[in-house]
Amino acid sequence: MDAAQRQPDARVDARGLALAALAGSLASLLAPFHVPVSIAWLLAIPPALLLPRTPRVLLLAALAGAAWSAWHAGQLLAERWPASRHGEHLELTAVVAGFPERDGDTLRLRLAPGADGLSRRIRAAWYAAGDAAEAVTAGSCWHWRLRMRTPRGSLNPGGFDYEAWLFREGIGASATVRDARPCAEARTAGWLDRTRQRLATGLLERIGERPGAGVLAALLVGDRSGISDAQWTAFRRTGTAHLVAISGLHVGLVAGIVGWLVFGAWRAITPAAQRMAAPRAALLASVLAALVYSALAGFALPTLRALCMVAAFALALSSGRRAAPSAVLALAAIAALLVDPLAPLRPGFWLSFGAVAVIAWTVAGRRYGWLAGLLRVQLALSLALAPLSALFFGGFSLAGLGVNLLAVPLMSLLLPVLMLGALLAPFDGGGLLTLATGALEAGLAALQFLGQAPAGWTALNLSPAAAALMLLATALLFAWRLGLWPLGLLCLLAVAVPPARPAPGAARIAFLDVGQGTAVVVETHRKLLLYDAGPAWNGGYDAGRMVVEPYLQHRRLRRVDRVIVSHGDRDHAGGTDYLRGAGWFGSRAAVPVGCVAGERWTWDGVVFETLHPPAVQPDENNASCVLRVAGNGWALLLPGDIEAGAERELLAAGTKLRADLLLAPHHGSRSSSSQAFIEAVDPEIVVHSAGWRHRFGHPHHEVVARYESVGARQLCTADDGAITAIAGRDGIELQRERARSPAIWRAGNEAERGACER
Repeated sequence: MDAAQRQPDARVDARGLALAALAGSLASLLAPFHVPVSIAWLLAIPPALLLPRTPRVLLLAALAGAAWSAWHAGQLLAERWPASRHGEHLELTAVVAGFPERDGDTLRLRLAPGADGLSRRIRAAWYAAGDAAEAVTAGSCWHWRLRMRTPRGSLNPGGFDYEAWLFREGIGASATVRDARPCAEARTAGWLDRTRQRLATGLLERIGERPGAGVLAALLVGDRSGISDAQWTAFRRTGTAHLVAISGLHVGLVAGIVGWLVFGAWRAITPAAQRMAAPRAALLASVLAALVYSALAGFALPTLRALCMVAAFALALSSGRRAAPSAVLALAAIAALLVDPLAPLRPGFWLSFGAVAVIAWTVAGRRYGWLAGLLRVQLALSLALAPLSALFFGGFSLAGLGVNLLAVPLMSLLLPVLMLGALLAPFDGGGLLTLATGALEAGLAALQFLGQAPAGWTALNLSPAAAALMLLATALLFAWRLGLWPLGLLCLLAVAVPPARPAPGAARIAFLDVGQGTAVVVETHRKLLLYDAGPAWNGGYDAGRMVVEPYLQHRRLRRVDRVIVSHGDRDHAGGTDYLRGAGWFGSRAAVPVGCVAGERWTWDGVVFETLHPPAVQPDENNASCVLRVAGNGWALLLPGDIEAGAERELLAAGTKLRADLLLAPHHGSRSSSSQAFIEAVDPEIVVHSAGWRHRFGHPHHEVVARYESVGARQLCTADDGAITAIAGRDGIELQRERARSPAIWRAGNEAERGACER
C-alpha cells in the first residue's frame, strides 16, 4: 500500500523535474545575452535554500538545466572564429564529418579539425571542386587551405536565422576552400563516417542510377545528399519530410520490429528462456537495435533523442513497475537534455516529443478499432503539430493528414524490407533490395503527384507568441468536454488576424537584409511595391526564395502589385526569377520592369514618381531606375546603383530630390553619393544595403563621412539586419531587426560592425 501511494508521487516528481530542467535550459538559451554559470548559481542558490522542499528541488532542477545549457553555449561561443580574423587564410588537417552535400562541382562540407583553438566544426564550401569532388567522402582526411569567416548571416522578419542554425549545429566558423590534398598518413578519426560511406556506396552500386537511390541512402545510412530538389519539394508539400530523415519514427520502428522478432524467437528456445525472460530479452534487443540504427545515422541528434526515448521506455518496462507514459517521456526528455544541452533550440526536439505526447494522450484510457484509432491519432498529430510546423518551417501541409494516413503504415512495412534487402544483398545479388526500391519509387511518384494539389503546402509564418496561442487553441478544442472550445475558437481567430497595414498617406518600408544587394518592400494601405529582389547565384543563395518570400508571408501579404527592378545586375534582379515562378507577380502590372523618368501614380494617398533614366538606356549602373515615394509629411528616395554621372544629370535637370529617407546609391560605393547630391537630398536617415565584411568594402568610409557632414543618421543592413521604416504624418519610426531580436548566438556581434557608424 505504501509503495502504491509513493509511486504516483515519483511520477509527478519525474514530470516536474523534467519541466523544471527544460524551463531552466530554455531561459538560459533564449536570454538576450550569455550569463556565466557561476554567477547564475551564486545568485539563485541562497534563496533556494530558504524554500520548502518541493519548490527547492524544482528550482535546483531548473538551475541545473540552465547551468548545463549555459556552460555548453559558453563553450561554443568561445570557439567561434573572431571577427578580427575574418577573411584570414588558414592551413589545417581535418576529416570530413558526415556526408558531403553535392551540387554539381560545388561541395558543402562539415570539417572536424580536432585541434586546440579551433571550432569543433567548420562549414566549408568548395566551389569548382572538379575531379576532387568524388574523392571527398564522409570520414576522409584532407589537408585544407581555407579562407575563414566569422559565423554571420542575414537577419529578416520571418526569415531563416542562419546564425542560430550554425550555433545549434555546433559550427563555429564558415570557410571557402582554396586548396586541398588528401592526407598521406592513416587517421583513426572519422571511422564511423567512413563505414557509413562504404555502406552507402555499396548499396548505390547495387541498385544503380535510379530515382529512389537518394531516398534509399537517406533511410538506411542517413545520407540525404542524393535526394533531388523535386523530391524535397514533394516531401515538404505533402508533409512527409519526416519520413526520409532517420528520426524517432524510424528508430522506433526498428526497435519495435526487432523486439517483436526476438520475443517470439526467445520463447521458442527453452534454454535461453530459462536464463532470461523473453520480455526482458526483447527489450534489450530493442535498445541494441536502436543503438545500431542510430550509429548508421551517424548518431545524428534526432536519432539520439529517439534512442533516449527507447531506452527510457525499456527501462520503465523492465523495472516491473507501472509507469505512466508521461513519466517515461519526462525521463526521456531529461536524458535528451543531458545528451544535447541545446535541444530546446531544435525544431526536432519539440516535434518528436510533441508527437509522442499527442499519441499518448490520444490513446490513453480509450478503446478504438484499429482504423478509428489510426484516424484519431493522425488527426490529433496533424492539428497539434501544425502550429509547430508553422513556427519552425513557415507553414504546414493540409494534404499531410490524408497522405500520412497511408504513408506512415506503408513506411512501417517498407523500411524492414529495405533493411533486410540491404543485409541480404551480398547473398541474393541485391534482388530484394531492387524490389523494395521499386516500391519506394512508386510511393515517390505518388507523393510528387499529390504535392501538386491545391491543398498542398499552406504558408503561415508565425511568431513564437502566435504559435503558442495556436497551440493553446488546439488544446482547448481537443478538450471540448471542458466546455472551453469557444475560447479555443477565439484564439484561432486572433492568430488569423493579419498584421495591421499602414494608414492612408503612410507607408511601411522594409530594407531587407540580402547581403551584398538590394530588396525594398513598400507597403501602403492596400498596395504593395517591390523595388529589386536581391541576389541569386547558381546553386547557392537566392534572396527571392530565402528572404523576400518569407518576409511577405510573415506580413500575410498575398501578391505584389508592382515590381521595379532598378537594373539588371544579379544582386538586384536575381531573386525575381524565383518570385515569378512562385506566383507572387500575378498581374501584368506586377511583371518586373525598369522605368523611364516621368511616370507617376498614386496609391492610398502615397505618390510614386520615377525620376531617372530619361530614356531606355543600356543596362548599367547609371541607367538605374530612380524612384521617389512621398506621403503625408515624408519622402523616400530609391536611387538604385546610380553613380556620380547620373547624380550630376539629376542635379542639372533640377529634379526634386529632397527626401527624409534615402537608400544610399550603389550600396555606399565611393563612386556615388557625391557631396552635391547629398546636399540636394538632405536626408534625415540613410540606409546602406550591403554585405557584412564584403570584399567591396561598402559603405566606403569617405561616403560615410560625407553623410555625417550633413548630420544624417546612418544605418547598415550589414550591421542591423533588415531595417523597417514606418513613415507617417508624425515622422519616421525605425526598427532594426538585430536590435529587436537579441540572442546569445549573436553575442558580441554588436561590436563586430562594418564601416557604418552611428
